Amino acid sequence: MSDENNITNSWNDANDENGMTDAGANAGAGRPENASRRKFLKAALIGTAATAAVGAATVVGLEHAGAVPHLGITKLARYPFVGNTTSPGGSTGTACTSGTDPQNYVDQSTFNNKESIFLWALFTKLPAGSYTMFVSPTIENKGGAICSPSPASNPFEYQGSTSSSSNVQVYNLSASAVTWTCHPSKKTDLGTVTRNGASMAAAFSTPVTVAAGHDLQLQVHMHNGCSGARVVSVTISLFQSPSATPFLQASTSITINA
Repeated sequence: MSDENNITNSWNDANDENGMTDAGANAGAGRPENASRRKFLKAALIGTAATAAVGAATVVGLEHAGAVPHLGITKLARYPFVGNTTSPGGSTGTACTSGTDPQNYVDQSTFNNKESIFLWALFTKLPAGSYTMFVSPTIENKGGAICSPSPASNPFEYQGSTSSSSNVQVYNLSASAVTWTCHPSKKTDLGTVTRNGASMAAAFSTPVTVAAGHDLQLQVHMHNGCSGARVVSVTISLFQSPSATPFLQASTSITINA
């Protein structure tokens, strides 16, 4: 049945519900039946076209995002959760930055050039399994920031040398031990480090295994290695082995003064 036939039936149904036929309704109101019907049909068809256009645009947008394979929406539940997010199973991911005083980790998102930074990510309520993490843009070894061409592709570098074990620290925490949303207020809140290394690759040379419901806390000590003011979006991706698709992602923006 065409849209016009459907709309015509709607017109008839509406008048029937009021206890009137088309002829009775128009006769009682003193207006021509055909003119009134034409106005009704025209308005309804315009509304139908607008709704269809919006629906089509939504599908196209989701397809471009890789979210509607064959008009399904499974990818929305399976593929990257960009930003501070929640997975379908209730796991969450949050990223942020702070100052580096171990007695008082103060939220901070703007830093002077070469100022020391702690980058944090907290992934909570994880299913039992083995996990690795990846930071984008890649953090380079000390002195190795990639600053050209402008804007810098990899402006951050680790605070310590390639022999430092404190550049990256990972904590496997029970849910009851975590009372913060992204980072603790001081170092002693974290307890014993689970994994550390001079780089992300070293710290996650093998996956970290967690029990169901546990949290993973990432702490990276770094600084900006390029001159000039900039704003950089940093994303931490969490992978559950052996999948190559991020289980969760969390992002934060860092502003560097010139």
